[in-house]
Amino acid sequence: MKAVKPVAKKKTPHTPKKKVTPKKASTPKTEEPQMITGLRPYIGCKIIQAKPMTNREFVLQTNKEKFDESMNLADGYLVIYPDGYASWSPRQVFDQAYRGVLQAEADLIIGREDKPKN
Repeated sequence: MKAVKPVAKKKTPHTPKKKVTPKKASTPKTEEPQMITGLRPYIGCKIIQAKPMTNREFVLQTNKEKFDESMNLADGYLVIYPDGYASWSPRQVFDQAYRGVLQAEADLIIGREDKPKN
């Protein structure tokens, strides 16, 4: 019986692989909004009441949602709006939208400043 010689692979010159960059998803073109003349900037202001609270604490204290044992303990705030509506806001969202004020500042903003008597 003859011994079988292994077949040597042919060596080919090394060619570097081309970098393949994924194509970005194309966004559908939308119409540009029409510019309306005569607009000026405004800022809205409402005074809210808030208290640091996890979402789990919010659910347990307000009974607004069904309690779920698997709820995470995300940091956030209980927020009470001027009309009495209560909601929960994640900390990052709250911090971007609100800043604390003194009671005197809140009174001034909503027009409850003490007026001198004549």
